[in-house]
Amino acid sequence: MLNTQLAPQGWTPAGKALWSQLPEAARAEVVRREYEQHQLATRVDEERQVARQFNEIATQNREIIERSGVHPLRFISDVFQSMRTLQGSDPNAKMALLRDLAMRGGVDLRMLAGVPMSPPNATGAPNAPASPGAQRTLPPELIQLLQPLVASSREWSEFKQRQQAEAQAREQQEQQQVYDEIVAFRSKPEARFFDAVKDHMVALLQSGAATSLEEAYDAAVWARPDTRAVLEGERRQAAEAQERKRLATERARQRGGQVRGGSGAAAPVAQGPRSIRDELKAGFEEVRSRV
Repeated sequence: MLNTQLAPQGWTPAGKALWSQLPEAARAEVVRREYEQHQLATRVDEERQVARQFNEIATQNREIIERSGVHPLRFISDVFQSMRTLQGSDPNAKMALLRDLAMRGGVDLRMLAGVPMSPPNATGAPNAPASPGAQRTLPPELIQLLQPLVASSREWSEFKQRQQAEAQAREQQEQQQVYDEIVAFRSKPEARFFDAVKDHMVALLQSGAATSLEEAYDAAVWARPDTRAVLEGERRQAAEAQERKRLATERARQRGGQVRGGSGAAAPVAQGPRSIRDELKAGFEEVRSRV
């Protein structure tokens, strides 16, 4: 139960003097909000304290974390995952984890099984132990546990080598595909400015401003004043040619309309001055046509 009789401690004396004049519902709401803010501040302080302690631990082990090549948070997550695997019930997962840790740490698992590791002789083969007493005697239970690890250490190494070789082959294949795509794009007629803008294209693709060669090329060509001027000139000439063609078509259409718009009768043929005989003949024919 929150106490609404006393004003919050953070209030000024003038504010506290007015506290009793506030309605009970208003005081309850203020007290509730003050309590929630206090709880939030306390939780934030606790989280900051944990973050500060984690940062101190990470700083103390900076060299180990940097050698792992991952972010400190990822490093801690991997450590917890390793502990979870070791505390689990899957022996195969445990052996795989131990193999991986041994490979990364440069530890030969045969040493854990008591197999002596002497320097190689002139032929490259390991020397025989100086005396049988130099060998360590391990409990049978430990030997039984380590035997699968020792037997599979070479297989694990070969597996990692195959993985690396396959990754390199895939990378080379992808690089070749990219190269072929660039060569094919460069040979297109519409990519005539490729050599002039290729550096700008690379910058656009690396920054994520463009996601394809076509997009990068268009943006790079339009960004350069010289290539942009060429494109604008060609567009202007094309527009002018299109307009001239349209006007020619319109004029031809208008001329055709004038010819087709006549009455269909033959145009009168211009006649020169007629003789008296022609006049009399024309008059006689006109009179006969009236009878």
